Amino acid sequence: MNSFSEMVFRAIADYKKLLKRKLPSAKYSLALQQMGIKRVQLKNLNESSLLQVVNKILHDLETSYNNYNNKQALYSGVQEFVEHLKGIIKSYHVNNDRVINPTQKASAILLDAIQLISLPNSEITAATVRSLEVCVENLIHYGTASQITMMVNALKKQGSEKMDFCSMLLQRLEVHLHELTAQPQQ
Repeated sequence: MNSFSEMVFRAIADYKKLLKRKLPSAKYSLALQQMGIKRVQLKNLNESSLLQVVNKILHDLETSYNNYNNKQALYSGVQEFVEHLKGIIKSYHVNNDRVINPTQKASAILLDAIQLISLPNSEITAATVRSLEVCVENLIHYGTASQITMMVNALKKQGSEKMDFCSMLLQRLEVHLHELTAQPQQ
């Protein structure tokens, strides 16, 4: 089980505790069934389905606890739990039925790209250049501005020796970085 699944299962367990305190036994069992979080139901869920469960729990909490006043929600820890669930949803995205953390994925891509551009000229092949191009495209898709800046700096450093294939990639990254920094922060 990966860290994402473990985190979601802990959140589901916390939600079940919350329901158990809030509901009578018969309604508790029915609520678990309706939410799809009974142990039998959870056993075979893939990562993208687990993320959907987190969305369902968040929706339930936001609708159910709107009746609470702020003091009650704060005291019971519901607001903090809701923020935790929002953080999970914001940090992870579904990609081909797999849940990924874009920042972590971009870090791995950045590492791969830096290793590729650090190869000696004698080891650079057409396949190496293509791999680096794929890394750059994926970094543009998943990376943050700081990760892209790191890649730009690495290309500039190595680019003087390997200018033929680095310059095109550098230009592509700089254009994307400019677009990222020109966007208003959310």
